[in-house]
Amino acid sequence: MLHAQSTSCGEIVINAVETAGESCQIIGRNQVCYGHFIAEAEPQPQVTNFSFAQVGDIVDVNDVQSVRVNGLNEITGQWGIVMMRLQLNVPDTLPGENVTFVMFGDTEITQANAVEGVASNPSPMQAFYLKAGIGGATCAEAPESGLLVQTPEGVGEILLRINEVDIMLGSTVFFQILEEADSSAMYVSTLEGAAFVEADETLQVAVAGTSLRIPVAVDGDKVSASSPPNSPTAYNAEAMSRLPVELLPRRINIASALTNGQVELVRERIASGEPLCDALFLPDCDSLPPAFRDGLNTSIEQSFSADNDNEVTFNDNDDSEDNDNQIAVDDGLNDDNDADDVGGGNGDTGSSGNNSGNNSDDIGSDDGSNNNDNTNDDGGGGSDDNDNTNDDGGGGSDDNDNTNDDDDDNRGRGRGGRDD
Repeated sequence: MLHAQSTSCGEIVINAVETAGESCQIIGRNQVCYGHFIAEAEPQPQVTNFSFAQVGDIVDVNDVQSVRVNGLNEITGQWGIVMMRLQLNVPDTLPGENVTFVMFGDTEITQANAVEGVASNPSPMQAFYLKAGIGGATCAEAPESGLLVQTPEGVGEILLRINEVDIMLGSTVFFQILEEADSSAMYVSTLEGAAFVEADETLQVAVAGTSLRIPVAVDGDKVSASSPPNSPTAYNAEAMSRLPVELLPRRINIASALTNGQVELVRERIASGEPLCDALFLPDCDSLPPAFRDGLNTSIEQSFSADNDNEVTFNDNDDSEDNDNQIAVDDGLNDDNDADDVGGGNGDTGSSGNNSGNNSDDIGSDDGSNNNDNTNDDGGGGSDDNDNTNDDGGGGSDDNDNTNDDDDDNRGRGRGGRDD
């Protein structure tokens, strides 16, 4: 039974994150854990023995058809969190390495094979439909609703299909669906590393500190891309700073939002097919999986088919006879003037404030993408004991001064007193 709470919004978020971290410590491969109320899970039709009703409940992902968590409610003290540890295309020879999902706020995931007319998943929860972020955050301390995904180090690229958009990760990425004026869009925001995103035969990439926007159409449980992904833009660093990265097994520094000049350099490299590494604010090529070092010369599908250990084939009903999906890189990246922030900011496309238009084009002054000193701590949370120096000082207001600030750790910002 839920009881009225006297705690503040920020206290609810802190309590929810701590409870989820403690309750889901023992979660294993291909399991789903009820982290904080309210969460609901619908079993697959053939499953009869299924219990997912209270904090700490753990079920097999193969038994799950859909999972939903509820948004923040200051009266009841609820802020739903569900955690998953998934194999996806991680090789069987690495049983201790898993991809981590953390879904929170007003968020719902439905496995793709649960939707009529959609091919079955290559691996449990590797292809799914995401609904999230209706209404955004409900108070200043609360993260916006969505899904955090983190891949383990040293396992190569991880492939997902979210809302029929192919995504390749070697990183920590935040996914959300935002309702806009007359449409909806999925935002892919990279906190560290990089993410390749392919939709409508167009391949784009979000490096740390940037977001991609993909227009989507919603039809019941089915959400699908309605247009190609836009070219990358700087994300809303203040919104990213509130995400519950404490629940991820690998500690990270949330990258600073890129400046306009840095975003322009990334776009130029995407258009030319150059690697997105070894250039000023970009990470060292040696720290990235092979596909990210090679630039955009092959499609996501081709990158995976070249590796038999990690081979993944998505079975498209429309494309069953054409396995040679050569993806064309969009060369018109600089045709639009979208240097403003559009990702992750309360549904405000173009006014989140991280890059107010007066940013300098100094592409060498920001070291925000340097995430190479992360430790591989599988403990599932807590504060970051490292002396991390990659703090953007709270995000949006630091447009032109990209110096690093050691006074505030990314893992505690925006939630009051989480900094140990």
